[in-house]
Amino acid sequence: MAFAVIHQFPGGTEANYQASIGAVHPADGLPDGQIFHAAGASPDGWTIVAVHESKESWSGSATASCCPACRLGSRADSRLLPRRPRSTSPRCCRSRTTTLTRKGSHHMLSNNRISAVLVSTDLERSRRFYETKLGLALSPGTIRNHLLFTGADGTSLLIYGRGVGNLADHTQVRFWSTDIDKDVSALVANGVVFDDYDTETFRTVDHVVTTPGIGRSAWFKDPDGNTLAVFQPE
Repeated sequence: MAFAVIHQFPGGTEANYQASIGAVHPADGLPDGQIFHAAGASPDGWTIVAVHESKESWSGSATASCCPACRLGSRADSRLLPRRPRSTSPRCCRSRTTTLTRKGSHHMLSNNRISAVLVSTDLERSRRFYETKLGLALSPGTIRNHLLFTGADGTSLLIYGRGVGNLADHTQVRFWSTDIDKDVSALVANGVVFDDYDTETFRTVDHVVTTPGIGRSAWFKDPDGNTLAVFQPE
């Protein structure tokens, strides 16, 4: 039966955690017998959840001495909470700062940059559209046969060139809005042509569809037929 251990470190930080985990984890992943590891900021410091294949695998592993090692890293006292028979993480470990590691995967992707990706058969045409009509800024990180545009909060849009254009029929990029009417009007003034619909259940008013309980959306296409949307949540 799987065996879970929860460590709490009042006053601990991510830097303390990284220092202490280096003392008990091998460089290429989790210790033998450990199948899941989660860590994240908690209201009073740092919390670590480790799940082992069994109680025996935990007691015989290097991580059984994790508390002293973590005390060295965090310079804070730690408490071993009652052991849980399943791997459900506490609320603090489901926050956006949570670090997750599964057996065989030392590095997860929560700290990596994320980009929406589109294709284009004419990158120069796409660059003119996104810069002139949408007002996006080309990133200095753009590489050959790619266009990389930067957005707010670390977001980005990547477009790469290929001989075959868009094959998707769904919304591929969403621009989040706090005032969709204002944003749509500005885009129309820049020459963007919006898709309009008129059915019993799906109708645009001034290019915007209102979906109760969800929000308001307006769709348009780039020169390669990629479907883009401006969306304002309800």
